[in-house]
Amino acid sequence: MAEGNSLREIARKLNRSASTLSREIQQNAPSVYKGYYLGHKAQERAEKRKSHAHQRPRLKNPSIIQYVEDKLKISWSPEQIAGRISLDHPGFSISHEAVYQYIYKEHHELIPCLARAHRKRSKRGHTRKHQKSHIPGRVSIDNRPAHIQKRKQAGHWESDTMISKQHL
Repeated sequence: MAEGNSLREIARKLNRSASTLSREIQQNAPSVYKGYYLGHKAQERAEKRKSHAHQRPRLKNPSIIQYVEDKLKISWSPEQIAGRISLDHPGFSISHEAVYQYIYKEHHELIPCLARAHRKRSKRGHTRKHQKSHIPGRVSIDNRPAHIQKRKQAGHWESDTMISKQHL
C-alpha cells in the first residue's frame, strides 16, 4: 500500500486472502491512524494482546462471586456449586473449573475451604527420611561369596517354573 499496491495485489503476492490482510491491518494498525501499518509494531501489539488473553477474571458477576464464596465457606465443592447455581439462581451457570481457577488464581485464601485443600502428596516408600532399602540386613548380589557363584547347592540358583502359552 505504501508502494501504491492495493490490498488485493499484496494478498495475491503473499498467497493470502485479502480479508486476512484486512483483518490484520484492522487489529494491529495504530488506533490513531488506521492507514499506517508497521510490521514490528503490529507484532508487539499482537503479542501483548495474546499475553493478556488468558488473564481475564473467571467470575465476573458479583452475585455469582458472593454465591460461590458463601458455598465454599460451608464446605461445598466446586462441582456442587456449579451443579446447584442454576437451580438457586435461574439464568446463571458456571463450570466447576471456573470456580477452581477463581480460587487458585485470584483468591488463595479460599483454598482451605476446598474439601482436600490440595495438600501436597508425599511419595510412598522412599522419603528423604528413609532412603535406604526396606529390607533389613540386605546384602547386594555383587557381595555374595564365591562358592555361591558356582551354584552347586540348591538354593544358590534360580529357575523359571512358570509354564504358559508364551513359554513354550
